[in-house]
Amino acid sequence: FDAHPWDAREIVVAASVASPVVFEVLLVSYHRIKRGWSVFQGSPDHFALRLVRAGWSVPRVLLTALGVCAVLAASVGLLWLPELYSWVFAGVLVVFYAVAFWRLSKIKVPAITK
Repeated sequence: FDAHPWDAREIVVAASVASPVVFEVLLVSYHRIKRGWSVFQGSPDHFALRLVRAGWSVPRVLLTALGVCAVLAASVGLLWLPELYSWVFAGVLVVFYAVAFWRLSKIKVPAITK
């Protein structure tokens, strides 16, 4: 019986692959709750729509999102590296998402119209 079936590398890889979805849900839910909106109603506050609203072109938003997802998918390579690299990658990822959350939160989003 193995008391610790997962090591840090496996946890970091699993978390990094799931992180774009978790980030989107946290970003949208936080701002909807803050404004008193339903988290289940559609609104223009998703990260991609915020970037377009900030002046980014749709192809630029798409390529950036694909690039981030490619880096996150490549994190599977951490499974064959020493555990320290996983912790460094996790730290960089937390800083990246914190800065992205902060920057995206500065973009004004129009109110929901019914």
